[in-house]
Amino acid sequence: MLNRLLSALERVMLFGTYIALFLMMVLISIDAIIRYFFSTTLLDVYHFTELYLMPLTVFFALAYTQQVRGHVSVSLLDKFVPIQIRRTVLSLAYVAAAICFALIAWRSFYPAWADLVKWRTTAGVVPWPTGISRIIIPIGAGLLALRLLLDSKYALEGKHDSNSDEDVLEKTIV
Repeated sequence: MLNRLLSALERVMLFGTYIALFLMMVLISIDAIIRYFFSTTLLDVYHFTELYLMPLTVFFALAYTQQVRGHVSVSLLDKFVPIQIRRTVLSLAYVAAAICFALIAWRSFYPAWADLVKWRTTAGVVPWPTGISRIIIPIGAGLLALRLLLDSKYALEGKHDSNSDEDVLEKTIV
């Protein structure tokens, strides 16, 4: 049940990543064309991209990437270490990473919330709200922490054995 709920939320956030990437591509392309032909620019496109679209592409895709085991992993010693030790070490690594990302989510939430409540904005040409941009980090990091805790449980159960990694990636439908 928890896995299905988390997976659905990860897919929604991944769709947000797709939209952000598409918007980045379109806005920057239009800006480049307008610069070339009309010697002018779209107002504050790069600031909008930097504040909102880039963090969305990174943080909203983290948990889904973990779900499909798309993050870089080292499997050099897998053949030489007994399976139960591998599962235990992987589970402990997931718990350690979950703690780190939970701390990131926790520590980044309060400044983001303060910016949202006070509706702080940037001092540029367009006053972009900073709270909306900053809340992306705790959402993405918090979801990744939950996924890592769930994966820790699955690692102990043997659902993350290295011989099944290719199957997970092949069955992934986006």
